[in-house]
Amino acid sequence: MSRMDKETFDKLVDTIEDAGFEARAYSGRSMYGRWCLGVNCEEPMSCLMTIVSSFCENADDVDAVRDLVDALSDPSSDAMGRGGVLYWSSIPWLGDDEDEDEVACEEAVQAGC
Repeated sequence: MSRMDKETFDKLVDTIEDAGFEARAYSGRSMYGRWCLGVNCEEPMSCLMTIVSSFCENADDVDAVRDLVDALSDPSSDAMGRGGVLYWSSIPWLGDDEDEDEVACEEAVQAGC
């Protein structure tokens, strides 16, 4: 998938939220300050399947389902102090910049900095 536009990003965030999760900015290992789409969750694969299933329930276009599966096809996960995060380094965070600052602050507090 080529670089995601804001409209597609917003639809993906809506899908994540419809599935009962919260989309967030995440900067993982070897990302050197770049922010991407992330989701806090306990079981990454279960989370991914729930997101896709939620989207499929409301989709009326097979191509839209294919695009979603393509966009979410290469996730990474990371264990954090209180749970984990599922993230896609190939999907840049296109949400509010203040989300990045808030997440960075929360992660620093969790790490004891």
